Amino acid sequence: MAEAPPSLAPFGLDRPVRVAIHTGRDKDRATKTLLFGRADTAKKGVYAMRAGESAVVLIPDETWAAVPKNVAVLRDKAVVEVDRDKVTRIEIESPKGAVTLAQEKGRWKITAPERCRPTRSRRAPCCSSSASSGRRPSSPTTPPGSRATWRSLRCA
Repeated sequence: MAEAPPSLAPFGLDRPVRVAIHTGRDKDRATKTLLFGRADTAKKGVYAMRAGESAVVLIPDETWAAVPKNVAVLRDKAVVEVDRDKVTRIEIESPKGAVTLAQEKGRWKITAPERCRPTRSRRAPCCSSSASSGRRPSSPTTPPGSRATWRSLRCA
């Protein structure tokens, strides 16, 4: 600890990182400002001082590591906290339709829309409403000029 050093430059406090902590609301609002300087690896700490005071102190590295370095660090990136091991079913709805996933014996399966089966082939997932209404759906993978064949599907 240095009481009123002649220069703050050796401590990195001539251009400090300023952290203001606001507590309370309205009349009870209080602000405390800490100034952080350079790290001293030999002493395993960071120089700091309170705004408006002249004493410089060496605080532990862990304190500096706990200080958020930018606003993005403070953002909670989780939309919803969920225990992944307890999830058994997921339902997703969008303008394009709904899908339901369910966990069975440790594996995820699509349970809705219901599985459909082609009239003469292996099982396939349900197509859009245009397939079930008998209209031919468009296919972005079919090259122009080729003849694509479409089978009618019916839900099982």
